[in-house]
Amino acid sequence: MSKVIHGLLAAALLCCGVFEAHADPVAIYGSRTPTVAFDPVADRGLVVYEHGGRIYGKFIDSSGRSVVGSEFLVFPLIVSSAQKYRDPAIVFKQPQNRFYIAARQSYPSRYNLPEGPVVFDTADGIAVTALDAAGARLATRTLYTPGFLRNPFIEDAEARPSLAVDDYDDTTCCVAVAWEDPRVPDRILLTRMAPDLGLYDLEAQRVATPAGLVNGISVAYGRIRDRFAFAYDGCASPGRACNGFVTSIAALGASSPLHLTLPKPANPTQDAVGPSIAYLPGPARYVVSWQWRTLATAGSPARSGTAFAVATTASSGALSLGSPNFDLGATITPCSTCLFATPKTRAAIVPIGTTSRAMIVAPSAFAGRSDQFLAGYTVDSATRAVTAGRRISGDAGYIGRGGAAYSPSGRVVATWQQDVLAGGVDAGVWAAAASP
Repeated sequence: MSKVIHGLLAAALLCCGVFEAHADPVAIYGSRTPTVAFDPVADRGLVVYEHGGRIYGKFIDSSGRSVVGSEFLVFPLIVSSAQKYRDPAIVFKQPQNRFYIAARQSYPSRYNLPEGPVVFDTADGIAVTALDAAGARLATRTLYTPGFLRNPFIEDAEARPSLAVDDYDDTTCCVAVAWEDPRVPDRILLTRMAPDLGLYDLEAQRVATPAGLVNGISVAYGRIRDRFAFAYDGCASPGRACNGFVTSIAALGASSPLHLTLPKPANPTQDAVGPSIAYLPGPARYVVSWQWRTLATAGSPARSGTAFAVATTASSGALSLGSPNFDLGATITPCSTCLFATPKTRAAIVPIGTTSRAMIVAPSAFAGRSDQFLAGYTVDSATRAVTAGRRISGDAGYIGRGGAAYSPSGRVVATWQQDVLAGGVDAGVWAAAASP
């Protein structure tokens, strides 16, 4: 069900500039984790989202303001299937004019415990499908790894996929799918496929990670050295000792992992979590963004916010990170007894055409308030300056996971999950709103 909401947004004046509001987002209620990609040839985008364990799609126009056509089912392939699909990712490969969509696949498991039967979903693989520009299915493949064992004690909270594609007109490579699985020795996994989803890697490549937990994965393709670069959390413990890492792997050659630790804030009580990465093709730079959070003290409430840094590729292939900008979209969380401010959703980074600029789309809030709204921060990768800020959504109790993409009309169209209540109950999704 979709509904257009009118008149909910108002301009706000924040520390980094005037935020321009855009009304009329398209809402798809009861759905989760929407994300979007654009087809520059057809001048429209495709939003995909999860609802009830199924992945659906809707086409939108280049402004992000209108739905084009009807909702259609992406996963499962068979309507009567009992399998569940979560956390979709989407990308458009222009030389072939195709959308690629990935989602983690799970199946219902029933276990008889002394307290009674328990039914939950267990990760079973990563499903990938290729659609033509009109949405017709061309091919589908499910990826399995040694980690995807039907283990009753491992739920499907892991294995959220990330997608990236190269920009070559090649029949053998490269659509890259990356995910994390803590049940294998090297937790970040990468499989590369041909545009028809034939396997380029016969087995998933394992990207070495530091010991500990991994939470989420973001991948981007860099044309200048024909590589895929990764951003992910590498945590030494389930608590606050988390650091983000970036690694890269050759797109068409032998794997060559390189690690780069994200700089921690000067405050020792702050953590860097949830990094995202994007490649700016014009200046050949990477923009890395992450969320930070602080430990609450007796006299200071917990805080959280967004930071970003710019990385360049040296002649050796290593990534060199410039000085980070902290406190982008800082939030004061009114909870003096909380151990940490609640980490906000992973930011989306959108290159602005072939310029040196990108927009970082992330939740923000007014100091001293729990309400959040989605904001877009335009940053310049050459000066590492924030050049503009735009308010995208209205206030919400919580802004959940989403995505963003650059449309042919020159707009950044954002998707996000709004009003996620305590315990994971979803009040609705705002499927698309364009930032002017």
